[in-house]
Amino acid sequence: GTKYLGQMISTYNGDIILGLAAYNAGPGRVTQTGMTKYIPETQLYVAKVIDNYRQLRQQNIAQQLGNAQIDNKKSQNN
Repeated sequence: GTKYLGQMISTYNGDIILGLAAYNAGPGRVTQTGMTKYIPETQLYVAKVIDNYRQLRQQNIAQQLGNAQIDNKKSQNN
């Protein structure tokens, strides 16, 4: 799964959107010029994956900021 996804992203010069589309719909349905044939299921899939990625990234950033504040308070108390 992840190896194939990485191959698809590499095939499309690091374009995550096109790589995800090719992973989902097959590389034959995604052209090198970046145009995808109209495939509603693939468009929904790509949007959902990107949305989930952004949410997880925001949660991770918030968690890191929270941890930094805790560490800062601990160092101030010592």
